[in-house]
Amino acid sequence: AREVLGLTLLPGPVHAGEVLDVAQGLAQLGGAGMTRLLVEGGGQLAAGLLAAGLVDRLAVYHAPLVLGADARPGVAPLGLEHLAEAPAFRLLERETLGEDRFSLYGRR
Repeated sequence: AREVLGLTLLPGPVHAGEVLDVAQGLAQLGGAGMTRLLVEGGGQLAAGLLAAGLVDRLAVYHAPLVLGADARPGVAPLGLEHLAEAPAFRLLERETLGEDRFSLYGRR
């Protein structure tokens, strides 16, 4: 069924607790001719991509809601010891969408 839809399955970790090698996965996609990727995963995937320096643009939607510690984090812990180690971005674009706001950032 995947072939009919033009989908290709790439091998990777399949057991809970295994860490995905994001750089290897992106290298596989690049080898298949993909040069751009929109990633909408969980906090673990976001942290893995950021920690590996593989994020060149960051799209953030802000809503006037306070979820607190009950919410799932958008980015899992990065293991930073110093603020200077944090991935840094600069604002490229901002748009208001009703009461929400969209911001697009580029890597510094």
